[in-house]
Amino acid sequence: MVEALALCGGEAGAALGELAWCDPEWAGAVPYGPVDAVDSWLVGAPEVRSRWLTLMLAALRDGRLDAVAARVLVGAADRLCAADSTR
Repeated sequence: MVEALALCGGEAGAALGELAWCDPEWAGAVPYGPVDAVDSWLVGAPEVRSRWLTLMLAALRDGRLDAVAARVLVGAADRLCAADSTR
């Protein structure tokens, strides 16, 4: 499942961006909507979110993911760390 969720970048992300739940009217003005949407789904599952972030950050590092997603991923990592520190 985590590998499938990591496909929200690249061509798959562009296709997901065409779906209604990524529309700025629904999801807000998010520069990389599909990545942000998937991150929001994983808020209640920190272990899955951590594995997903690992895959996404690796894709960002090696150029498989558009650099515009970096802001969303760094924010997601910050929130994950903050949630972990409150436990």
